[in-house]
Amino acid sequence: NDLYVRQPKSNVFWFVGKIARVDGVSVPACVARQYPLIAQHAANLRPLEMYPHHDQKFEFWAAPGDSEMEVAYNRPDLQMTKIVIDDDP
Repeated sequence: NDLYVRQPKSNVFWFVGKIARVDGVSVPACVARQYPLIAQHAANLRPLEMYPHHDQKFEFWAAPGDSEMEVAYNRPDLQMTKIVIDDDP
């Protein structure tokens, strides 16, 4: 899956990379497990846009693998999924 990050009050999605997982592990579980690493990576990739907000919670969105061009062209048939991370243990 391709992973995108955005600030909660923004309409700009930033591509931060791809996630790999094994069968039986959901995309939300994979992202939740790596949340600090991915958030810091996003802030490092886009220092002007994301780093000033690195202490806030980012929104994570997953898209099918290798769909960067569909996202760039804002294709209406592309399904992006919001990843909800539960903060409670």
